[in-house]
Amino acid sequence: MSRCLRAILCALVSLTLTPSILAQVPTTQGLPRPGLPARNAEAMLGRIKGRVVAQDTGAALRRAQVRVVPQDPRNSKIATTDANGNYEVKDLPAGRYTLSVSKARYVSMSYGQRRPFERGKPIELREGEVIDKVDFALPPGAVVSGQIMDEFGEAVSDASVQAMRYSYVGGQRRLLPAGRSGPTNDLGQFRIFGLPPGDYFISATLRSMVVQGEGDTGMGYAPTYYPGVSDVGGAQRVAIASGQELAGLTFALQPTRTARLSGTVADSAGRPLANAMIMVVQTTESMMTSSMGAQVKPDGTFSISNLAPGQYTLSVRPVGQSTGEEEVANVPLTVAGDDITNLRIVTSRGATLSGNVVFAPGTAGALVPSTVQVSGTSAEPGMVFGGTGMNRVGDDWTFTLKGLAGRRLIRVAGLPPRWWLQAVRLNGTDVTDHPIEFRANQTVTGVEIVLSDRPTRITGTVTDERGRAAIDYTTIVFANDKSRWGYATRYVTIARPDQNGAFLVEKLPPGEYRAIAVEAIEEGEWMDPELLERLQPAASRFSLGDGQNKALMLKVTAIR
Repeated sequence: MSRCLRAILCALVSLTLTPSILAQVPTTQGLPRPGLPARNAEAMLGRIKGRVVAQDTGAALRRAQVRVVPQDPRNSKIATTDANGNYEVKDLPAGRYTLSVSKARYVSMSYGQRRPFERGKPIELREGEVIDKVDFALPPGAVVSGQIMDEFGEAVSDASVQAMRYSYVGGQRRLLPAGRSGPTNDLGQFRIFGLPPGDYFISATLRSMVVQGEGDTGMGYAPTYYPGVSDVGGAQRVAIASGQELAGLTFALQPTRTARLSGTVADSAGRPLANAMIMVVQTTESMMTSSMGAQVKPDGTFSISNLAPGQYTLSVRPVGQSTGEEEVANVPLTVAGDDITNLRIVTSRGATLSGNVVFAPGTAGALVPSTVQVSGTSAEPGMVFGGTGMNRVGDDWTFTLKGLAGRRLIRVAGLPPRWWLQAVRLNGTDVTDHPIEFRANQTVTGVEIVLSDRPTRITGTVTDERGRAAIDYTTIVFANDKSRWGYATRYVTIARPDQNGAFLVEKLPPGEYRAIAVEAIEEGEWMDPELLERLQPAASRFSLGDGQNKALMLKVTAIR
């Protein structure tokens, strides 16, 4: 070998060993070494097995549906029980799961749920673990049956009958459907089945869209509650035990003067808005009860009949898939029994918002932009209409939302476990928990969404009044500042214990908090500010820093 060639080779060897070059070479840490077999990917996946039976008889339930939901619900799996009631869900990565089971005639249940309307417990699955005997005993559903009549004592067919109960949802205590509903048959008979035990109000609604000139009589029926009143304040509460069949609930619909609504729809340029649908939705007790609709004619006119007195939201939307560029309208409407004519509705385009996604300092993970979705969530409780303007993030981490209206909170969906929304900034100002007011045709730019893979994390255990480890409880964590308890807040959450009795809360914003463990609470009740007010003095106070892991030890406290 020539002296010149030897010198060149020595220089190359020296160069490849310099630290600056080594820093650019991909590391092999965590990869299988040459000559060693690669780890079996199947061995890293776990399984959950169990059996589903009837609570009252112990008989196996065939074809019950078992749903297994991970932290990313898009990766949910469904299994069906065999003739012996057995099920098995395979190929599950390590993580935290919730399980629920449903079958007709029985009350649907979640794993760890011991009371009606309570949230179930999660299951913590380790890598390659097989968890057996995750069994369910489904209680038989209660049944309510009866007959709906008109004011003359004649049977009413095709009336929609529902069992309803009060729940705290969407920032309000509302009367909402609980379980299945069904139409009356030709004899006016109804039968509602599969109900959990509890207190209910039974409602009946008869709606039919009648075009004027084709049978419009100016009379109709108001939503009616058992034993035959249109005001829920005078309704009779019906208590139903587990598996009970309560028959003979017969009541008459309340007749009322109905109105006809007619007018025109025009776009922002004054042109008739054809190819659109107009919907009218009535709400009572903060609950959506019924809707009626009509196609807007080519000349922009519309007509809807048989509207009972009440408060409505009128919505104009284009026919077909929305792109956010179409013009829309939302109009509150009060109907008192008299016809409403010559109503003119003018549509407009919603606001447009654009910005980009950035990552907090210290973020180590990687995301695929197309899996991340940005949305504008309504900041108004009880809002019936209004799109979110949801859209995927582009490859350059920019996004654009269209068709926004009203007060909105910017939120993110599609994030893998441990990723979270750390902040939203508008031209440098933090608006994460402060709604942005959007007006028609407005353009908002300069929004920066900050993502992080270092969320706050609270773990803990709970003991009972005797100092023993509690296995059935609910931990409520809420901001110490009462102003943080509002609708769509990120500062109030709950956690149920896993199969080992430990609880986990992630992704709370940094701040001052209180935590309390209670024996039982219905789904959504922890969002009620009145309840949090009562719990605050007995709850443990603690601070939570950015990305901090916090361990708590709590005792079960009775709710008074």
